[in-house]
Amino acid sequence: MVNRHRQSQCFFRPKQVLTCLMLVLVALPAFPEIYRVRPNDNLTRIAEQFGTTPLAIARANKISIYDVIVPGQVLTIPEEIMEGRERFISYKVRKGDRLSDLSARFGVPLSTIARDNNLTNANRIRVGQLLKIRQSDSGTTAQLRIHRVDAGESLSSIADEYGTSVQDIVRVNSLKNANLIQPGQLIQIPSGASGKVINPYLDLPYEIRQQLELLRFNSGKWQRIMIHHTATDVGSFESIDRFHREKRGMVNGMAYHFLIGNGRGLGDGEIVIGPRWKAQLDGGHTAIPWLNATSIGICLVGNFEKSRPTTRQLQQLSALSRFLMAQCGIPKSNLITHKIAYQKVSGYSTVCPGRYFSLSDLKDDI
Repeated sequence: MVNRHRQSQCFFRPKQVLTCLMLVLVALPAFPEIYRVRPNDNLTRIAEQFGTTPLAIARANKISIYDVIVPGQVLTIPEEIMEGRERFISYKVRKGDRLSDLSARFGVPLSTIARDNNLTNANRIRVGQLLKIRQSDSGTTAQLRIHRVDAGESLSSIADEYGTSVQDIVRVNSLKNANLIQPGQLIQIPSGASGKVINPYLDLPYEIRQQLELLRFNSGKWQRIMIHHTATDVGSFESIDRFHREKRGMVNGMAYHFLIGNGRGLGDGEIVIGPRWKAQLDGGHTAIPWLNATSIGICLVGNFEKSRPTTRQLQQLSALSRFLMAQCGIPKSNLITHKIAYQKVSGYSTVCPGRYFSLSDLKDDI
């Protein structure tokens, strides 16, 4: 009798077991999905598999959507917010973010983001704040029709450029004052307007753009942009700066004004603003002093006699060139390579930046 009593306390009937398991499962906290990368995977394919976006996965793992992922790598798949039949992703506000920029980036009207997040003032979002961003049925971010405001532009001139009206631009962007737009601001262009469709992810990173805009520069000094390659497979600012100081005897270090990495020694597409640009010093990237004094030198890590630049390098080169051309008033015709510059001066020759670099493709992109 005693044994039977003990047995009744130690064991549950099948129905009781099921009930207890359900209680335990309900009590467990929800964790984001963990995924191990397989061969031939990319962020787009993984995002489609989990019903999220490449950008959401990239942000959850603190990587760029352009970073290479490798088999065996472990990724955190962000937990989506489901409300009714709508799907949202959670976005943490970063330094420099504006709601109008997020609207253009995700293809969601500013007013919709404000309403979904109960924002009474669309201009007041704080770093670290979590926002719900409504997603389209495709779950991916499409190329968006946006315009980045340049110095001296007005909504009227932008509307004329795209064949739309100031009123429609104000409505789409939920602008309170049509006269208060700032250089660098992203303006979403109403659907049906003409104009070039650009992808905001191919623009300069915010941190680089902010640094460049804070630097004083001598616009009258710079007449052209000259493209180079390192002629090495691997390179970083430190290694190139050291080589130019120790082997070339350059007291100002790295000869170029800018360096763009290829993922080997420096991040793929990562831009380094060299000390020469920060101090507005002559370059040391050619053997001709007057060219060094009037040409902005941009160097890409890689040997383009043997292989092509990476896609990300070319994207960032295009974005950087556009920015510098606008700042310094440099025409597209003065976007040249080291080889082309030497072809105009007798007694000098070089293959830099290599046969696999296409200047015409770069100009088409710009």
